Parts: sequence; structure tokens; C-alpha cells
Amino acid sequence: MKKTTTLLLLLLISTLALSQGKVNNDFTGIWTVQNANISKGLDSQVQKMMLIMKNAFTGSKFHFNENGKFKIELKDKVNPMMEEMTTMLNGQNWRYFKTEKKIEVGQNHLVMFVKKQDGKYYFKLSDTPLTLVMKKN
Repeated sequence: MKKTTTLLLLLLISTLALSQGKVNNDFTGIWTVQNANISKGLDSQVQKMMLIMKNAFTGSKFHFNENGKFKIELKDKVNPMMEEMTTMLNGQNWRYFKTEKKIEVGQNHLVMFVKKQDGKYYFKLSDTPLTLVMKKN
């Protein structure tokens, strides 16, 4: 009885661990940022920062590689803050969490909540008022 309980417990833990964060074939590939939506009602300082981020992200490519590695290609040279962010994210592992409908890059360096609506994918960047409109290539 003790062996059976132990075996069932190990099986349950293994299943939970494997289902938590794994590469999802629905997201594997290259995604292009078609547009970025900024939440309304922001103060002018935050609005300016979001416009910089919107311009940097629009037209950029997110690579969700099968080997679990992430890469972002910004469309052009942008301000140093965005380049620093790109350097920090490139080569990090990415995972999709189905129950939370989110993608994590690195150790919570970038968290995006995924929503599909009217045939479009929206990646809401956590802790920012920015939502990326994405298209898989």
C-alpha cells in the first residue's frame, strides 16, 4: 500500500511539473508585432514612455524557438533602454502556462498574458499599460 501511494504521488508530481511551463507548439515560431495599444488615462510622463515602447515594438519580431529559447529583434536601432532590454531577454528560456494563459521569458523578466479575439492574438505586457497585437509568421 505504501509503495502504491508513493508511486501515485510521484506520478502526480511529475505530471504537474511537466504541464506547468513548457514550450507550446501553438506559440513556437516567429511572431511580428503589428501594433501596440496603450491604455488610456495615463499621466504625460508614462504616456511618453509608452510611446517610446510602442514605436520600438511595432514591426519587431519575437522568436519563440522550439529549443525553448527566446529572441527579440527590434525593427531598428532604438533608445538604449530598449536595447538593454533586448540584450537581457535574448537567449532566455520561454514557457507557456496554459491555465494562466501567459508566456514567461526568463525568470519573470518578461511576462505576457495571451488573449485571442476575433482571430487576432494580443500579448498584454504585465506591469505595463501596453498590449501588443501579434501575428504569427
